Amino acid sequence: MLKPGKGGVTSFELQAADGQWRPAAAEIKGSAAVVTAAGLGKAQAVRYGWRGFPEVTLYTGDGLPASPFRSK
Repeated sequence: MLKPGKGGVTSFELQAADGQWRPAAAEIKGSAAVVTAAGLGKAQAVRYGWRGFPEVTLYTGDGLPASPFRSK
């Protein structure tokens, strides 16, 4: 189970078809994070907390900060 921080979930990015990473909005729905970015077609990949010193805004069901990750 995932839980958002007090101000919602931030620090997500989506990779566009051109290879560029763009800031994205995320919403927790059940056990998944639904990630979107306005004006972005089909995303190639998603990442969370990937930049240097990211803001921690995603937590596990135990209340621990989620680790940074990247999809393929």
